[in-house]
Amino acid sequence: MFTPSNTPSLDPKIEKLSVEMVNLSTEKLNNLWATLGAKYIPSVLYKLRMLSFDSADLAEYRPAIRTVEDDK
Repeated sequence: MFTPSNTPSLDPKIEKLSVEMVNLSTEKLNNLWATLGAKYIPSVLYKLRMLSFDSADLAEYRPAIRTVEDDK
């Protein structure tokens, strides 16, 4: 668990960030690497929880869809 008190460089907008290691079987890990287009290599998979996103920050990177055009 990362919080501003134990990780001073954490963005102040994030209250806490939970990181959990995920154990995949060798077969599933191999399938994951194959899906990514690479050969299996030793790796670690983490699951992140409790991320916060500011809608103002997201708007800078991806503009809102204003209209939908029909190609018919």
